[in-house]
Amino acid sequence: MAANLPLGNELRKIRQDAGLLLGDLADRLNVSASFLSQVENGKKRIPDGFIGRLTGALNLSPQQQRNLERAAAHSAKTFEIRLGNEASVNDRQLAHVLSAHFARLTPASKKKIMEIVTGEHDD
Repeated sequence: MAANLPLGNELRKIRQDAGLLLGDLADRLNVSASFLSQVENGKKRIPDGFIGRLTGALNLSPQQQRNLERAAAHSAKTFEIRLGNEASVNDRQLAHVLSAHFARLTPASKKKIMEIVTGEHDD
């Protein structure tokens, strides 16, 4: 089981607030109602780009999109960094070092990395 309950709960809330039935949203996203139900119930992991599709299909606000992204991050047990064929040796080394040492980073270090990557600063 993928244990996506925080994501599923957030998705269900957004869907219900929009007044949509499960099948209605599934049709908008071009997925089966069964798949969407499994996401909402924490049994399926969402595919890449799914939050973007949700944002477009439901015309979500930036805050709603951030809430979904946070819920998805909270739900996930593992993450994958896709480097692609064009990745440099330095890119590969950075991805490796980050994954190998992530658990040892301090909260302050993680916050700095988050600020660098997202461009969002708590001023």
